[in-house]
Amino acid sequence: DIYSRGHFPVIVGGTSYYISTLLFNTLMDDKNNDEKKHTQTTTTTENDEKHNEDNDEIGDESEQMRESELRAEYEKFVGGENPYSVLSRVDPLMATRLHPSDTRKIRRSLEVFIKTGLQHSQILLKQQEGGIESQFDALIFWIDCERETLCDRVNKRVDEMVQRGLIDEVLTFWNKFFDSRTTTQTERESVESIEVSCTKGVFQAIGVKEFLPFAQKLREVQKQDPSIDYRTTPSLQQCLEECISLVKQHTR
Repeated sequence: DIYSRGHFPVIVGGTSYYISTLLFNTLMDDKNNDEKKHTQTTTTTENDEKHNEDNDEIGDESEQMRESELRAEYEKFVGGENPYSVLSRVDPLMATRLHPSDTRKIRRSLEVFIKTGLQHSQILLKQQEGGIESQFDALIFWIDCERETLCDRVNKRVDEMVQRGLIDEVLTFWNKFFDSRTTTQTERESVESIEVSCTKGVFQAIGVKEFLPFAQKLREVQKQDPSIDYRTTPSLQQCLEECISLVKQHTR
């Protein structure tokens, strides 16, 4: 679409996962691609706006169905076993690259294996060796720098984000989430009883999930005394500093 409008697409930043998914078809859901092609053909041949809106709704429902099916396949495949142990068995090389507590990446590698029947590590190895052809004629620039310099830049950037209002922004996000999930029962108990999955969607974003403990603690404290200000409360400040430190650590 970008090419057809006479422009040249440039992808900047993000993790290598996004770039890999964009460039290499093997990491994509083939069924998803086929359905997208079908949807594109349908919407091109139909001029009825209402019909297109209906297609969008159907597409959203289909996406949710695929996610639900993959979730069910994943749960069946893991079977209550420790996911890292399962990954160590089906893809030992990938397991050595991941920390046992990195649940999001462990799940991702297992999902790749479930969908493709191939080891995630071997797919990545083929990409590195040029064994998998890119979907596009792409030119990749990889900018590198000294680790110490990179860490210093990350720390300064996070500090600047905090100064520009990051804390208020994430508190607004979490409070809206808590409000949407609060019932009479949870209001009597604790927001910690509200189930939160930080492995999907915006919840897994760096700068969001790290502040969950602080948002929960502040919410509970202000439930007892709404006048409490975290800026002048040592225990809340300590919790906040730990969360900020995690943001820096995960960004590096």
